[in-house]
Amino acid sequence: MFSHLEKEVIEFNVNRKGSTWMQKYIASNHNNPEQPFILVVVTNLIKHCHQLQEAGELVYMDTMAGLDVLNTPLMIFSTSTPAGGLPLAAILTSNKTAATFTKALEIVKKMIPSVAFGRWGSVIGPQVFMTDDCRVEKRWLWDSKHKIHNNDHATLIEHVKKMVFSKTKIALNIAYSELIHSNVYQKYPTFQNYFKISWEHHHEWAVAFRQLLPIQQKIRKIFNSDKSDSSDDENMFTLLESSNIADSNGIDSDNNNIDDNGNNNIDDNSNNDIGDNGNNYIDDNGNNDIDDNDNNMNNDKTIEIITT
Repeated sequence: MFSHLEKEVIEFNVNRKGSTWMQKYIASNHNNPEQPFILVVVTNLIKHCHQLQEAGELVYMDTMAGLDVLNTPLMIFSTSTPAGGLPLAAILTSNKTAATFTKALEIVKKMIPSVAFGRWGSVIGPQVFMTDDCRVEKRWLWDSKHKIHNNDHATLIEHVKKMVFSKTKIALNIAYSELIHSNVYQKYPTFQNYFKISWEHHHEWAVAFRQLLPIQQKIRKIFNSDKSDSSDDENMFTLLESSNIADSNGIDSDNNNIDDNGNNNIDDNSNNDIGDNGNNYIDDNGNNDIDDNDNNMNNDKTIEIITT
């Protein structure tokens, strides 16, 4: 299987369909540890997508498994644009260990173009990474061994959502007080112990501590939506600062495309054209032209990681 895949990788690179990199799987033995399988794919379309402004603002990292008989994890990098979601990278691995993902991400950094992540480049990267982490909490609540009554699942999640999406620290503390004094909270000592651990680092996941992130429209949409919609529960955010990626004074709030009223500066009628030469033209009552010779970007930037 790996020999055939290796031929496909070589053919892909030779035909200039993009860039791919593969590491073969080698089982462990007495002398050497296991070498995991890693496949990184960056197509020509992906390289063009990296030049979009949105790619430098918010990048989703979604990992899926169970797509084949080997249960191979697939990690997709993507960003949201007026035209919809667009890919920024694809990674296949044989396991989900931190070491494997770290190596895969290092390979991605080498394969993406110099204008990656909205021209911030692979070293600085986008302002925000959003990863999936809320399923852990949901699985905990739904696990029968913790003896959380079915009728109380939604109530507890609603309390947590209210804290996550509180717009101010005062509102966050009020929501916290409402939870710990609620009858449903008092019923479950196991949940109390679980929540106390999460509250110790609430400054990392509460939106009140992340007012400058370019995700205000998404937050308002989720917070104001029908509370009976269970799909909203998938959008609880945990915000983690990535101090080891960039060490700077942050980005000017004037660069945020979403203003205080929740309006996006790119209108729905704007044209977004990506040519074969890699140029990106965004017509938004004025042209925003990006070409390969434009290197006038400010490198002062703060990167945040969000897990949802």
